[in-house]
Amino acid sequence: MAEEQEEQGTAGELIQTMAELKVTKDDLIAIQVSNIERQLMERQLAIDAQMKQLKLDIKNGRKAFKKAVEDRGKEKYDEDIKTLAKVLAKLGFNSLETVLKASVDWDGKKTHMTVGAEDSKNHYNNSTTVLHTSKFTAAEKQVDEDLEAKEKEYEELQEAAIDIRKKLAQIGTLERQSKAAFARSVLEQSAKGRELIERVGKIPGLPELPDPTAKK
Repeated sequence: MAEEQEEQGTAGELIQTMAELKVTKDDLIAIQVSNIERQLMERQLAIDAQMKQLKLDIKNGRKAFKKAVEDRGKEKYDEDIKTLAKVLAKLGFNSLETVLKASVDWDGKKTHMTVGAEDSKNHYNNSTTVLHTSKFTAAEKQVDEDLEAKEKEYEELQEAAIDIRKKLAQIGTLERQSKAAFARSVLEQSAKGRELIERVGKIPGLPELPDPTAKK
């Protein structure tokens, strides 16, 4: 009872202050709703920036991973590649260049290294041979786990961004609900107001509340 009287007193003081400052209920609701909208938009911008950075980190991480595999392959097979280049040159394939390339099987957790004879003038591979396939090393596993953690974080941020966009799309609904809550707060200060709230659903022309017990 005391809590109810306190709420009614607060509402009465608010109405009196509004009258003195010539502020309408729509002005107050607009302030509150715009504050919520601004907070959501600021959160959206922050998430967008995080997602952009994560996407760049993942891209650069995968690129560096592949380059490390290639560098390891070049170091291991450097002499063999040079020998192949000499043989091709002796056979008259002067435009061919031996190239070692690496690929990563992220799902299978494996790396592949291939060597090809590439035509430097026409830009096509005459042949390609798989040199080596191996499972991720301990260091590569750690890098892969770090990248997967970032991908998971990216997906979580995507879900958060979708949730914020939904809330922003419902700003109009929030404003209507706020107006209704304000009107109810004012009406509940008096017996006549409370009676009007009880009767509002019976006023002809106003939409009726759905029956929660009704079968669809």
